[in-house]
Amino acid sequence: NGSVTITSGTTNVFNNNSFTGLIVDSGGGITINNTEANGNDLDGALLTSADDNGTGNVNISDSEFSDNQNGYGLDVLTDGNIDLDNVTVNNNGTGAVLGSTYGTGYVNINDSTFGDSDTTGNTWTGLHIDSGSTITLNNVIASYNGTNGAYLDAVGDITVTDSQFNDNVHFNFPQDPGLYATSNGGNITLTNVVANNNQFGAGVVLLTNGTGNVSVSDTSQFNGNGTFGIQAKTYDGDITLTDVEASNNASKGAYLNAYGSGNVFITGGDFVENGSYGIYATSSQGEVNVEDVTVTGNNITKFGAFLSGLNVFVSDSIFQSNTEAGLVIVAKEQVDLVNVTADQNGVNGVEVYTSQTNGCIKSEDDVINIAVNVDGGTYTNNGEYGLVVVPGPEGTLVFVNPATFGGNGLGDYLLDLTAPENCPEKEPSEPKPPTKPNNVVQVPFTGGTPVEQDCDLFSNTILELPNGTWIKVGCPFEGFSNLEGVLEEDLPSSLGAGVEFVAGISTSLTDGEGNTILNEDGTVTITFQIPEDSRARSYSVLFWDETLNDGAGGWVKLPVYEFGTSFPLHPDNPEDGRTIISGVQRVGDTITLTVDFSGVFVLVTP
Repeated sequence: NGSVTITSGTTNVFNNNSFTGLIVDSGGGITINNTEANGNDLDGALLTSADDNGTGNVNISDSEFSDNQNGYGLDVLTDGNIDLDNVTVNNNGTGAVLGSTYGTGYVNINDSTFGDSDTTGNTWTGLHIDSGSTITLNNVIASYNGTNGAYLDAVGDITVTDSQFNDNVHFNFPQDPGLYATSNGGNITLTNVVANNNQFGAGVVLLTNGTGNVSVSDTSQFNGNGTFGIQAKTYDGDITLTDVEASNNASKGAYLNAYGSGNVFITGGDFVENGSYGIYATSSQGEVNVEDVTVTGNNITKFGAFLSGLNVFVSDSIFQSNTEAGLVIVAKEQVDLVNVTADQNGVNGVEVYTSQTNGCIKSEDDVINIAVNVDGGTYTNNGEYGLVVVPGPEGTLVFVNPATFGGNGLGDYLLDLTAPENCPEKEPSEPKPPTKPNNVVQVPFTGGTPVEQDCDLFSNTILELPNGTWIKVGCPFEGFSNLEGVLEEDLPSSLGAGVEFVAGISTSLTDGEGNTILNEDGTVTITFQIPEDSRARSYSVLFWDETLNDGAGGWVKLPVYEFGTSFPLHPDNPEDGRTIISGVQRVGDTITLTVDFSGVFVLVTP
């Protein structure tokens, strides 16, 4: 239960080792400064401080964990707090994995880098945090990483200030963003955050549960990303954007959804030349309020903005040069347009609907009628009408103060009091075909024969060893699969000091002629049964990659699970299609991951 301190007036060096550079296991806390753990064959530093008493704080400062290309630069598990200050974690397989969920500790990072150029980015994710409390990032750079720049999962609040998450998501897995943050009981706050040019994914994805709010402010930028600039989802919490720029994104500039009673507030900001929508913001039971924003399509964006809520209020805002409508609003009670400009849009300047006139009315529902108030504004030079209002048969349109109209193709405005259409009767759905059973095959620890896949009769093939470890080969797959256990003494290479062997397997996927193949259109889920006598606090999975070291082979530490993220095994080799479809995670008393390839996999601790 004692603490460990590694410090020096110069530099502590743990470089160029054949396995892991530095391994520390201490229940009473770890303090490290002026330390290097670079260029090791697997991990840079592997630190564990978790004895269930909440005292295992980990403090790291003025240190570097880089060029550990087959493992993690920094891997930390604690039941206390984690503090990083002036730490560099570049050019690793995975940058840093920091976990305080063994207890209730926070994670704080200041003035640290997890990839900052096209030569220093990490192969997979730059920074991964699972916090049992809060996460705070200040002046952090996590850029040029292959998958997520930073992946943050916290029980409490997540606060990110003065940080950059640029040029991540190099592989065509569009669910990955520059910054992914999810809070399961707190708020998410971003201040002066930049997430630009994340190639295939969003700039940031922000998710809260319950009453957690999302707030983004202070000239934050989300430009040039492969899907959305900023995506935020809440339930009963509010979403607030203040002075945000989200431009030149492939799909939507801002994609905001409050699924419960939360409101959406957008004040200030520019949303220019996005693909489908400059702003797409909805609240199921709350309000949407937009003030002083500019949404310019330059004949690239289809719809300037789509806003849907109980009430919608838009003021002092510009929606111009979009190929369809400048602004589309769907409301259930009231819409207020105050000093709105809708100019040079391809169809209508502004369109206002109820949730029924924008769709249909169910036979059991009452008709919704809304009040639409227009206070000044300019509606000019649009392809059809300057303003179209379809408020329900008893809805109203009131000009509180005169608006300016002119140059619209079909006229100034159109008030359509048509009743909503009835929803079509649902046709009875066709019965689903019966679910195919699993083909479960009990196999011996060694010496089993390959099993042919039969996707006509079965949904998958499950091969299970006597110790409870199993693999599931999913359909579609044409070929044969095999599973055998591997003892530690039979591994292709020894494990490094400080790493404990727990279990090993050898899998194969072959065609009819015995050639090794991938399950390119399906999956291979590997599930290790944790031995009943294992008292380990954390586990990892290593894969023996025969292509490393000029064909001599080497161990690779497979990435930790991240929602929606897949990881190419060798992204620098386009001819190598092997992919970790879902990373390593603990589920009950098992450790599981999903891949599309075969080989030797080893469960180790820590």
